[in-house]
Amino acid sequence: MTLNIYSIPLIVSWLVLSIIALYTSKVKKSPGASYFSLLLLFTGVYSLFYAFEISSATVEDIFMFRKLESIGAAWIPGFFLLFSLSYTGRKKQLSISEIVSILIIPLISVILIFTNDFHNMYYSDIQIDTKGFVPILIIKYQAWHWVQQVYAMICIFLSIAILSNMWLGSSPAFRKQTGIVIVGFMVPFFTLGATLSKILSPGLDPFPFSLIFSSFLVFIGLTRYGLLDLSPLARSLLFENIMEGAIVFDSHSRIVDYNKKATTYMGINVMDIGKLAPEVLSSWPEVLGHENSSDPQNNIEVKRNKGEKNSWFNLNFLPLYDDNNDRKGQMLLVSDITERKNAQEELLDLNRHLEEAITHANNMTAEAEKANKAKSEFLASMSHELRTPLNGVIGFSDLLMQTNLTDSQYQYVKAVNTSANSLLDLINDVLDFSKIEAGKLELYAEKVNLMELSEQVVDIVKYKAHEKNLELLLNISPDLSIDIIADKLRLRQVLVNLLGNAIKFTENGEVELKVEASEILDETNEIELTFSVRDSGIGISKENHSKIFESFSQADGSITRKFGGTGLGLAISNKLLHKNGSQLELESEPGKGSTFYFTIKFPVEKGKSIDNKDINIHNALILDDNSTNCSILQNILKKKGIQTDVAITAAEAFEMLNKEKKYDLIIVDYHMPAMDGLEFVRCIREKFHSGLNKQKIIFLYNSNDGPQMLDELKELGVHSHLVKPVKVTELFEVFDKLSSSEDKHKENIEEMKTPLAIHAQNRIYSIMIADDNETNIMLASAIVSKLLAGANILKARDGNEALELFKKNIPDLVLMDIQMPGMSGYETAMAIRNFEVNGKSHVPIIALTAGTVKGEMERCKQAGMDDYITKPVIAGTIQSVLQKWLIDRGSSEECRYKKCQPVHFDKRLLMENLGNNEELINTLVTTALSSLSKNLDKLTIAFSEKNAQEVKRCAHQIKGTALNVGFNILAGLSEQVETAIELDNIKTSNLLENMKYEVEILKHDIDVLPKN
Repeated sequence: MTLNIYSIPLIVSWLVLSIIALYTSKVKKSPGASYFSLLLLFTGVYSLFYAFEISSATVEDIFMFRKLESIGAAWIPGFFLLFSLSYTGRKKQLSISEIVSILIIPLISVILIFTNDFHNMYYSDIQIDTKGFVPILIIKYQAWHWVQQVYAMICIFLSIAILSNMWLGSSPAFRKQTGIVIVGFMVPFFTLGATLSKILSPGLDPFPFSLIFSSFLVFIGLTRYGLLDLSPLARSLLFENIMEGAIVFDSHSRIVDYNKKATTYMGINVMDIGKLAPEVLSSWPEVLGHENSSDPQNNIEVKRNKGEKNSWFNLNFLPLYDDNNDRKGQMLLVSDITERKNAQEELLDLNRHLEEAITHANNMTAEAEKANKAKSEFLASMSHELRTPLNGVIGFSDLLMQTNLTDSQYQYVKAVNTSANSLLDLINDVLDFSKIEAGKLELYAEKVNLMELSEQVVDIVKYKAHEKNLELLLNISPDLSIDIIADKLRLRQVLVNLLGNAIKFTENGEVELKVEASEILDETNEIELTFSVRDSGIGISKENHSKIFESFSQADGSITRKFGGTGLGLAISNKLLHKNGSQLELESEPGKGSTFYFTIKFPVEKGKSIDNKDINIHNALILDDNSTNCSILQNILKKKGIQTDVAITAAEAFEMLNKEKKYDLIIVDYHMPAMDGLEFVRCIREKFHSGLNKQKIIFLYNSNDGPQMLDELKELGVHSHLVKPVKVTELFEVFDKLSSSEDKHKENIEEMKTPLAIHAQNRIYSIMIADDNETNIMLASAIVSKLLAGANILKARDGNEALELFKKNIPDLVLMDIQMPGMSGYETAMAIRNFEVNGKSHVPIIALTAGTVKGEMERCKQAGMDDYITKPVIAGTIQSVLQKWLIDRGSSEECRYKKCQPVHFDKRLLMENLGNNEELINTLVTTALSSLSKNLDKLTIAFSEKNAQEVKRCAHQIKGTALNVGFNILAGLSEQVETAIELDNIKTSNLLENMKYEVEILKHDIDVLPKN
């Protein structure tokens, strides 16, 4: 093979075309660029193998390169067509099926050429003519060759037609570029036509050279005029199809181009090209003068009348600059802004109406706020007005039940008391529901000990459960003595409601509160708790499961008639849970009981762990006929490392004891079938071997079991007894006591019984008690009368009365409350000291206050008081004061007082102060509860009125009363309200709700006091 002068340019062209194809595919991004690159590539392949063909000497080589030429030549017409379709936008995105349909014939042609020896469908005979300056193959073509040629002519013809059509629709500025592309495509078309028609004599094939020339010509047109950067299609899309009318002016204000929208808006047509703007746009005076302006941008709005309608247009003048920044003309963009202007007018009207609506809404909001304030004031006032008479009815009916009544009278009074309590519950539910519906109920997150909360909840409802002889169970692991961050009040309210319903709708069997926990989440430090309340009551049918969560609804009307209630409890509970991201779930079947439960997440802190000291108890016997309670007790004792045996009857227990197995502890339930717990204890004390005489026993009983049972327990030497349900903290405390010295335990019991009395040296003392709280006066009088037999008690209800009584009687000692109406305790003390200056002897004045504010002792001293007693006023403290200031006058020993324990009702301390006088205790407690309820209502009203001074005064009174009668937790809550620096709406509101709940607990606690 020898290269000649014809083959060398073809090879160079192949190299150049390959470079151009690579450049076009990498740099140009328009839709036609990829097809044009392939067109160049196949043209180069065709040129390369044709160069090899005309440089070959043998028939075999010439024929081989002729076959290889087909790899490029066959595909060129197809890619001509694909480029034209894509470039002109006839097909924005060709599908795979469309591309295959265009290229299927070239593919078949190539296959047939290389397999022709088997079928002769493309050619049948080949000869070579070497007479010319290059060897020429003389081929006898068959049918498919002519199919390929016709296909090539059609593709090239269609390509030219498509480009010509685009040329006709192009702007004059783009017709030159499009024309170059068309001419480039026509060169190989006419060359191929001339070859097929044999116009050209045989010899050197001109088609490859025409293709090379065409490719270079099209490439120059595309790159020189940037058609692959801004194709005529792009011009059409940008100019003809934009929403604005566009007119192009040259530097002489002549119109050189326009689009269809300009014709629509301004009436311009093709005859206006080349004319001056003033000639064509005389009806648009706003345009004149701007079309040749040098301003960077002019933008004006004009109004045109079209019949009855007005149209608005925006005229935007954009200067046109060349690459040298020389101004060459101006473009006018005309936009129809009628809709926008109409919308603006509508918007202005809307804004006007909106302003009026906002003004109206503000007025309505102000009215609503006034109405809401009035509603809140009404609720607070109504709460006070409703509860005040109810407290009287409840308090005095309860007091009446403690007197000597016939059976019928007792039943009547009890009915009155029960009805009043039911009415009070109804009022509380309605008030809570009103708060939730008004969006006024807010949650207050605080640190809450989960164990303490659970035990408080069962304490509240245990009396109702025991009245119905139900087994009340608390199932919570000792490991859950943790602190969670929650709204204690509302969580307790939900649990109390669920337990209250369970007890209400259960006639026999058991009610269980169970608390389960997931693992604490490391990322959020939260714990997922599941609270469930299970009962063995009447159950609920499936069709009523959703109904019971609706407001004022119960499963059916007969329930309301039989059991009572508002139907608000579950609705309120569910709404409270929703505010915590949870909800109530229910599992129930009629006749099989119900289980209400909810799962909720709380942030968790490490709580105070239950004391897990070593104890001398290693194995225990549990005697209880309730399997659930036995299981709970076993789990609790397991935490202490105590092995347990369980007996469900006394007979089983005796059998275990007869096996000579020694138990460190026996836990006995009072209410047992056949033989009750007391009989069992009596048997093992009296009839069994002597080792059981000292057997450690914990006795479990109900809250409504009478005091005679406790007396019998003392006779049997059982000093450890717990009210059911068993609480972990109380049980562990008993374990610790049982592990300590028994002698020490007896010594402590005897010490508690030591009487408090003062040797009065046969003298009648006169003691003045000044306090504005009737309960406090009653308590102090009872204690003083007990300590000083025959003492003359002077009672003053305010500072002025105290001063007058002092002047008339000159008592031996004054017990003076600090906060009183009229003159305070400080002012009264100073007035007394001023009176004494006139020669009267110095009478000891002892301050009585519920305050623990730092510096209060100094204030008392400055006011002339001699000593200071912090409530609760207990017998031991009064004894010390009387001993110091009356019997041992002059002694410098300071008055000491005991600190109250965090319990609801310290009955033991009250009994100690009043010498176990049950009748006096009942009277005092009932009076105290009535007084507390009234003061709590006053406190609520003062808080709603934002009267901080009255809030502190009422809280101080409640604290004093609570401390004196042993309501220690209530006293602590009152102190928090009294000492608050300012009235925090959420915190103070929650404290008030806690105080109300505490009063309810106290009412339940007081129910267990023995009745006469």
